[in-house]
Amino acid sequence: MSEDANSKLSLPSRSPTRKISNADNLPDLKKTRGNLKGRLTQFKKYVDSLSSSRLTKLQIIELKLRLKSASDIFQRFNLIQNEIDILASDIDISSNLEYTEHFESLYFSTVANANCLIESVETCESLGDTFPSNTSRRYVQTCVIFIHSPAPPSSDDKAQLYRKGS
Repeated sequence: MSEDANSKLSLPSRSPTRKISNADNLPDLKKTRGNLKGRLTQFKKYVDSLSSSRLTKLQIIELKLRLKSASDIFQRFNLIQNEIDILASDIDISSNLEYTEHFESLYFSTVANANCLIESVETCESLGDTFPSNTSRRYVQTCVIFIHSPAPPSSDDKAQLYRKGS
């Protein structure tokens, strides 16, 4: 191309794949952050609805897929929140920290609950245990705690420890 042709080309003022951060984007970023929190709240409601029922293989698979989606939501939230933190005034720092803490608390507690449900069902099924139709959250959590409790040391273990100490 000739130099005249290049001078007539108009380049976009910003890349179409990357937004330029400025204070005008702050309301949009906060709206996106709120949408992500809403999606996480929907995931929590889904997990809570499962905790009082017997889980089928299909529900376990769906729960695992939703966990992956929740992880993606968490990553997007962190990106958005970082942009908000950059653009926010010093006055907003406290409220942004509170929002982030609340979101993280909701995320981690919900993911832990979902993982506990999955692990409980898979572990108990692998032992041949079947859940009664009125399975409660307490029963599922007890199953996990019982299964993962370390066995008391046998007399052979005690003897080996005693010999090592000598």
